Amino acid sequence: MGESFGVELSAEPGGRTAKVCIHPGSGTLFLFDSPLLARSVEVQQRERFVDVAIGNRSVTLMPPTDMQAGERFSMQVRFADDATPTSATFELVAHPSWAAKQVSVVHLPASVKNCPAEPRTGGHGPGLTGLLAEGIMALAGTGVEARDLSKENICPTGQVISWGQIFSYLSTTSRKQAGQPLLRLAIAVELHNQGMTAWMPTGAALSRVGQTAKELSVWTASPLSPGASRHWVMMETEQTEDEARQVYTLDIWDESGSRRVSIGHVAFP
Repeated sequence: MGESFGVELSAEPGGRTAKVCIHPGSGTLFLFDSPLLARSVEVQQRERFVDVAIGNRSVTLMPPTDMQAGERFSMQVRFADDATPTSATFELVAHPSWAAKQVSVVHLPASVKNCPAEPRTGGHGPGLTGLLAEGIMALAGTGVEARDLSKENICPTGQVISWGQIFSYLSTTSRKQAGQPLLRLAIAVELHNQGMTAWMPTGAALSRVGQTAKELSVWTASPLSPGASRHWVMMETEQTEDEARQVYTLDIWDESGSRRVSIGHVAFP
């Protein structure tokens, strides 16, 4: 009766307020790619909610048991770092039978924020429909291509944060930059924490000699617990076609910057 989906925050003025369906008896978890400012989360009629649990990068809502279908509440959060935008607002809509299980909220990378917005005349659906409507995937093209990088990147022994499978993804978009088509790029890495404390990836970048590192947005469902089963971390950005055809080193790090993962041969389909 629920599913997970993502919300991208744009730095452009007048950004859209994301609508999230909630349902009595069903919890909804918000996961953010930036830490939340202490005591900044505001939920309209919070006293009616069964529970509102606020973490460093998460908010869990248990909605009112007496709410009526179509009833709406607002939730606003503010971020503690220099992420842009500095806040986000969500419209919580009571649904008679469905609720979002998990909402992953990410800030668009700078290169994506600077892209001209595609005109919109109305709402669109989730999944591939949303990708097409947003111009993230071109209407005419090869769709999403995938490449298995696992055999080209065998993890050395003794790594505290080790990796297993690695996949890269590419799709054409409807936008251009400097006359070149923009390509949407994503990477999924299966990580395993063999250390003694939990590890939460908060930043990532693609780099190569002689070029400025390209930062990626990062998403993961939860911190990597010590000794836990392998855990997927996903990253995303946009690049021109020339940039996307290069081979990169992928670095992933935690908030302290002291615990990093470096994968040396990352290429896209």
